[in-house]
Amino acid sequence: MEQTHNFKRDNLRLNKHYPLSRDSLKNIINRFKSAYDNLEIDDITADNCTVEDKLSTVTGTYAVTGMTDTDKHTLSGSWKVILTFDEESEYWVCYRSRDRRN
Repeated sequence: MEQTHNFKRDNLRLNKHYPLSRDSLKNIINRFKSAYDNLEIDDITADNCTVEDKLSTVTGTYAVTGMTDTDKHTLSGSWKVILTFDEESEYWVCYRSRDRRN
């Protein structure tokens, strides 16, 4: 993960990890990615999106195949991302993400 401009600067949450800075979030994601030689997105679907004032919640499902030189692992589940409207930049930014694996 390289780009984080669409994330809050701090107090981010990724599953049970909280509070996180952008750099901490990047480190967790890159550590996960380094466990595999290749990750292929098989399916990603947004099922629902709600907007209430300055909060938006998006939920969906995913299926990813993680490959090492000897194994293939299917990772699938549901996800939830909560965004907040940043008045300064006038963009929606992510501040909370959750994964529920099947």
